[in-house]
Amino acid sequence: MRALAMRTVSLFALAALGSVFTGPAAVAEDGTDEQFGKVHFQTSCNEVAQRRFDRGMRYQHSFWYGPAKEIFGETLKADPECAIAYWGIALSLLSNPHFPAPKENLAEGLAALQKAKAAGAKSERERDYIDALLAFYSGDEKVTFGQRVQGYLKAMEAVAARYPDDDEAQIAYAITLNVAASPNDKTYANQLKGTGILEPIFKRQPRHPGVAHYLIHLYDYPPIAEKGLDAARRYAEIAPAAPHALHMPSHIFTRVGF
Repeated sequence: MRALAMRTVSLFALAALGSVFTGPAAVAEDGTDEQFGKVHFQTSCNEVAQRRFDRGMRYQHSFWYGPAKEIFGETLKADPECAIAYWGIALSLLSNPHFPAPKENLAEGLAALQKAKAAGAKSERERDYIDALLAFYSGDEKVTFGQRVQGYLKAMEAVAARYPDDDEAQIAYAITLNVAASPNDKTYANQLKGTGILEPIFKRQPRHPGVAHYLIHLYDYPPIAEKGLDAARRYAEIAPAAPHALHMPSHIFTRVGF
């Protein structure tokens, strides 16, 4: 029992580390990118900025927010007109989307999105991503976390419908379905809708860290946890350098008694 308790503490320590560490990983070069999985989020930015943006998304999909934010900042240095990088900064400031972000993060994220609007993204798709995230950040302090989530879910549903071949839009919509799910719904309708979106993408993109990660979240309920075993077994191998990827499989393993 003591060994199990120590292991559990270690796993939670890794999870916490993933949300606060802002060290050398943020300047990772291409040679180490494979340690964080594979992500390509098409942008209208220049070639160097595109590579940096993809790197930032690899960190973001494993909830390593500090380094992700830093990399999105480096993306802007490579291409000051890369408006979608401001969106990346705002996304990183949400921290774990399942919980309310600190009040100061909301102000900083809104400011980043306002800069994105001012910079003017070069593609309609990028403008749609920015507007969708604004649905979360807009409003005064009276707007509750739940209201923000529901507004963002509706906006991302529209983006996913508008771009059915854009895996990143589908992935963002799928995890938001989990964030917005009612804890009283024991049919797990939102969660199963999300897994229905992600499972085919996992076959097309078997090394995408976000897909494995979010499948674990979507299956992280006792009646359906066993369906998440494949993602749980693979996530740490997909992104072995991401602390959160080492922690997340335990969500499923403990549910099924492993």
